[in-house]
Amino acid sequence: MFLRVQGNTTISTGRESAKTEDQEIIQDFLIESAENLSRVEQEILEPEERPGDGQMLESIFWSFHTVKGTCGFLGFGKLEAITHQAENLLGSCETESGSSMLEWRR
Repeated sequence: MFLRVQGNTTISTGRESAKTEDQEIIQDFLIESAENLSRVEQEILEPEERPGDGQMLESIFWSFHTVKGTCGFLGFGKLEAITHQAENLLGSCETESGSSMLEWRR
C-alpha cells in the first residue's frame, strides 16, 4: 500500500515488504517441509531392512516435529494438529519386548 503525500510524492507503508517477507517465509516452509516429507517417505519404505530400528522412528519423529513447529509459528493450526498426531503415534510405537521405540520420550 502506498500513501500519496502532497503532489506526486508517495511513501510506502511497509506492507508490501512485509507481504513479500511472508511469501518468502512460506516458500521456505514449503521447501523444507517437502524435504522432510521426502525423507520420511524414504524411511517408511525401509522397515523391512531395519526392523525395530528406533533411530529410524526418531528421525521420522523429528521430521514431523520440525514441520509442526513451523506450522505453529506460521499459524497453520490444522496442519499443526495433524503433525502433532503423527508425533503422538510415533511416540506410542513399541518394540516386540514392549519398550518404547522412542526411549528418549519416556
